[in-house]
Amino acid sequence: MKLLMSLIIILFFLHLNLQAQEKDSSWSSVQLGMIFKFEHQQEEAIEGIKKAQATMIKAQNLISVSKKKNKPDVEAIAYRAFTTAQNNKQRYERIKMQIQKNISYIKNKDGFKMKLDNKITGIITNYTGRVEFTSDKPPYDVTYINDESAKYIREGDVISTYANSSVEIECLDGRGSVKIGEYSSLKIKKKDDTAEILSLIKGNLDVAVEKAEKFALIIDENVKKLLNHPMDFTNKEINMLKAKMQRKFEVRTPTAVLAVRGTKFRTNIDKAGRTILDMKEGVVDVTNLKDLSHTLVYAGERLIINIDGSTTKE
Repeated sequence: MKLLMSLIIILFFLHLNLQAQEKDSSWSSVQLGMIFKFEHQQEEAIEGIKKAQATMIKAQNLISVSKKKNKPDVEAIAYRAFTTAQNNKQRYERIKMQIQKNISYIKNKDGFKMKLDNKITGIITNYTGRVEFTSDKPPYDVTYINDESAKYIREGDVISTYANSSVEIECLDGRGSVKIGEYSSLKIKKKDDTAEILSLIKGNLDVAVEKAEKFALIIDENVKKLLNHPMDFTNKEINMLKAKMQRKFEVRTPTAVLAVRGTKFRTNIDKAGRTILDMKEGVVDVTNLKDLSHTLVYAGERLIINIDGSTTKE
């Protein structure tokens, strides 16, 4: 009898340990995906800075030569090229600084332990104006974003913006990003191993999701860098991240469900309650919630779904 009880206790603690490992791995995949995405973006920003600097040097040389040869038209063109390159350099430097801040926030172990939660869906990476998010759990805390630090968001949170405000969120384990425009509200509806679902309550939303194949390449490019990572990510966690790329990603509105693949688009709920979808890249499978019909919307197309379920494709 004692032996049986001892065996039961051992199995119980093994079960708890496995649950804890699964939870840690699940969260690690969120962190890992974000780091991959941000480091890839940082490399792009550095490359943009280098190209801008090279253009500035060429433009400066051309300005000097055109002055000596008294060619004011050429000098004016070179000066415009220099100004454009200088603006691009400053823009890429700002992007690089923000990315470095996001990476630093995610890699912070202390902050990580405090926020360990398998319902976390992503982080707020940038914002302008007045932005708040509200928890759907008691005591329904309302938090205003009031600094430039990234902030975790989790399943159930509602993010709202006001006049001249916007907020950018990295989600889908780093594979996707959304930007919420002014006077808009977005709820993080669901996040598990099968799906990540966002619900647009009002306003407009820009969505960009990498194709699974492209994001897999980003992961592979960064695996070697992660071998010496201080947080010791394992092959198991990397494989788990790759497996989660197959999760479905949906944006829901009062009149439609947008099944997102590798794509870029903007969706908007206007004052009449219509869902307006403008495709930039890729394809979205739209389900009309009135009659459950499906419509594929491709790059360059617009789909309008009215409250009564009628649709217009442009």
